[in-house]
Amino acid sequence: MSSLFRVEWTLVSKARLAVARPCGRCGQLRQFASTNKFRLNANGSRLDAWLIYACQSCGHRWNREVMKRKPVSAVPSDLLSALQANDRALAEAWAANLGGHPSGPSKPSDFELQMRLVPSRAQVDERAAVLCIRNPGRVPVRLDRVLSNGFGLPRRNIKRLVTNGELMASGGSRNTFRKALPPYLELMINTRDRALIDALFAGCSKPSG
Repeated sequence: MSSLFRVEWTLVSKARLAVARPCGRCGQLRQFASTNKFRLNANGSRLDAWLIYACQSCGHRWNREVMKRKPVSAVPSDLLSALQANDRALAEAWAANLGGHPSGPSKPSDFELQMRLVPSRAQVDERAAVLCIRNPGRVPVRLDRVLSNGFGLPRRNIKRLVTNGELMASGGSRNTFRKALPPYLELMINTRDRALIDALFAGCSKPSG
């Protein structure tokens, strides 16, 4: 018996975070940059959320709407917690989305992966690992591209791992790997390939807790 490894990847968009718009204080077109802070307003059972921007010349604030009159019961608990905590990855990803909403453009985006090893006491019969991929800002990118980037492997190698059953999506099918990455996904890696396991851990920060 051996311990089950859990690795978490979080996508962060590398797109430009500034927006050009008229500044109410400067009286002319200025660059506004995200402060990575959210403003929330709960009106009964409805939630409004804005991402706060600041003029790069005078500091004047502009609230960019990211959620309007959303039923609180329809907001995933992890998303609500991220908004309340001013989660940096979520703020950066939403700022990079030109539409200002998590369901924005569907074209491919440049991104980086923040990786960390998560402690686990679960036991398995063979060398295995769970890869948790978080996409809090709904960066529009295919899963196989994310895996290719994270493992440093060509997509054809990712396809081979899927075909051989060494890489499996929890509750999904092989088509999942050709679709846009959802906000959260878990993958099971069943392999004795030491190089692949080492690639999974490459770049991970030390576990906390």
